[in-house]
Amino acid sequence: MPTLTIRNLPMEVMERLKARAKQNGRSMEREAREILGQRLASRSELLSEMRARWDDIAVPPSAAEVSGWIRVCRHERLALHFRAAVRND
Repeated sequence: MPTLTIRNLPMEVMERLKARAKQNGRSMEREAREILGQRLASRSELLSEMRARWDDIAVPPSAAEVSGWIRVCRHERLALHFRAAVRND
């Protein structure tokens, strides 16, 4: 399995990772793998869902509608990050 080295990680990020790992009963390494896996899987799942919905649409959406969808997804993602940060602080 490949190895990833992250240099110059800010101490604040390291401390938050350490706290989150402790809260979840995991090592910091495992917690980092979980976070990366969730983030990457989430994007993949979102794209799959969008493709499935696109196939169900009889009339293609306008650029404004697509922009609205993107805005909503970004807002929801920011809200999730904020809630996670508040829980971990």
